[in-house]
Amino acid sequence: MHGKPGIPGSPRRDGRDGRDGAKGHMGVPESPGPQGPPGPQGDKGDNRAVIIFGWKTFGWPRQQADIFTGLIIHENNPFPPYLDHPYKMVVKIATFWIYLFAFSFLVPCRAADNDSSQPICDKVQSPLCLCAGMPGMHGKPGLPGAPVRDGRDGRDGRKGVKGDRGSPGENGPQGPPGLQGVPGAKGEPGALGPPGQKGPRGENGTNGIPGTPGMMPTKNWKECAWKNVNDDRDNGLIKECVFIKKHASTVLHVYWTGSLRIFSCNNCCKRWYFTFNGAECSGPLPIDGVVYMRIGKSQNRHRVYNIEGHCNNIHKGKVRVGFWVGNCPGYGSVDAYTGWNSVSRIFIEEVPKPQS
Repeated sequence: MHGKPGIPGSPRRDGRDGRDGAKGHMGVPESPGPQGPPGPQGDKGDNRAVIIFGWKTFGWPRQQADIFTGLIIHENNPFPPYLDHPYKMVVKIATFWIYLFAFSFLVPCRAADNDSSQPICDKVQSPLCLCAGMPGMHGKPGLPGAPVRDGRDGRDGRKGVKGDRGSPGENGPQGPPGLQGVPGAKGEPGALGPPGQKGPRGENGTNGIPGTPGMMPTKNWKECAWKNVNDDRDNGLIKECVFIKKHASTVLHVYWTGSLRIFSCNNCCKRWYFTFNGAECSGPLPIDGVVYMRIGKSQNRHRVYNIEGHCNNIHKGKVRVGFWVGNCPGYGSVDAYTGWNSVSRIFIEEVPKPQS
């Protein structure tokens, strides 16, 4: 029976390249090739006798002969036809001696012996004999070199010169909302807004306990005056006067005195009125006055008017009393003017309630 297979051998490395082989023997010459086409005809010469000849030498090493030489007259230079001259014989004799003289200078090539693959060239004169052997076989490939580990990384170089500033990049995505900031300081009071709509009437309160009859110890009043107001607005607040009301149960008595005017219109109307903390009086009624003109396209009349009244149900404390101009109900806006070339006044007084 067959035994168990042996353990496989360990892998080995490739062997080293062998040395270059010896040069081979000289090849055997083959038979000459076919004759080429005839060359072009040469130019006709003069009457003088010219000797033209060509020659060429060949040498080969032979196994059984020491020397093999040959002399060939150049086939492209045949003797010209004028050698058929009477002197043809003289030319032929001279040619023979020239050939004989040239033959003495040929180069013999000898082989050192029958076993030698390198011919020996004996130089009699300057001509050369080129002899070459067959190329040798390639040697075996050499062993591959042992692998070498990569060297360690070098140290970092010095920092380069700072480059030019790059173009700005695109905006990134929006970040998450930040924490709520600390509330800011209280701002200045804003501009006075237009009067609001009249609210519904509140329910009547219960009657209080009657007090003892008495009188206000002193009067509480104020007057705000302006010279040459010259306000040409057609709608909005003209002037405002701030008053401090001392009692919640008292009434404010107010009036305006000053110049008012409407201009360049027919069947037109403008309205001037009071507000208390931005709202018109509702107890008992608004305090206002109007200027109407039926025919006045070419009129520009400034007149002094007095608008006066009382307002109930105003709280105790600071009260802003304003004087406004606006449109009359049912009429459009026209050119208005307030306080031309004169003194205008707002008078405010705190008074007891009227009798029932």
